[in-house]
Amino acid sequence: MWFYAGADLGSAVSSEDVVYLVGDQDFDINTKEDTTNAKLWFMDGMTEKDVVVDGTLDSNDQGFYTYDVNSDDEYTLEDNADSITANVDDDTDGVASITVYSDEYNGDNHLLSDGSHFDDVSYADAKIIDARTDDAKDASAYSGTISSVGALESALDKVDASTASSAKGIKLDVYVKDGDILFIAVTEVEKEANQAPDGGNDTDAQFDELTVATSGTTTTITATMTDNVDKDVTLSVKVQKESASGWLDYGTCKVTVNKDSKTGTGTVENLPAGNYQAIYGDATVNFTIK
Repeated sequence: MWFYAGADLGSAVSSEDVVYLVGDQDFDINTKEDTTNAKLWFMDGMTEKDVVVDGTLDSNDQGFYTYDVNSDDEYTLEDNADSITANVDDDTDGVASITVYSDEYNGDNHLLSDGSHFDDVSYADAKIIDARTDDAKDASAYSGTISSVGALESALDKVDASTASSAKGIKLDVYVKDGDILFIAVTEVEKEANQAPDGGNDTDAQFDELTVATSGTTTTITATMTDNVDKDVTLSVKVQKESASGWLDYGTCKVTVNKDSKTGTGTVENLPAGNYQAIYGDATVNFTIK
């Protein structure tokens, strides 16, 4: 999978003051106060919050913003989040609007592309949201909700398998921190996919559930999808260990769901005693090694 920069691509964005506004929401406008009740995705913590924004907003205002908040908890949005304008490296922070294709991506969920700003850039731990309207989903080549790495890759393969040249690619808004893509908003999927990839099941399988089991020195992490997948899908499940200072990253477990299957497993050996959690997308499972 490779990314083509469809807009200005910079650095020096602090996650503490960057938010993403989704256009597909109900904007409650207070004309008397000239404010709008809206939902914002905060890059600091990757959480969505209901806030009061100064001014009038509508669906055309979708995108990344920086913000200030006053003593009345009213947010002022500024369209000045730093754009990525050079090749992404370990020091890159910024935002971009891009088009992604299925040509190249690897099992470690890295983008592989010579000739674009996104070359060997990880999206394995990205928070993914589908910013399309219901009507746009129904009219697109992939009508399911894209909210996981596996769903994004399945959607790319399905869309790009179409014989219609206009149906290639998926448009995304992305946020990069320390050289990794940490937030993806799916903004557009083209219409008319004429066939499923590799003669697959033509399903819109998405990640559904995560479970953890321990036996002896082996910890088994199982991922369940909503349906059988059209191709092998590898999920990068983050494992964290509890410490005196909080939860610390311990490592990553690769869980592969094979083509035409609904579940897949990955194993971790010889974890030290302690409290752990396995994390994928919005799913978190706590477990203990004794």
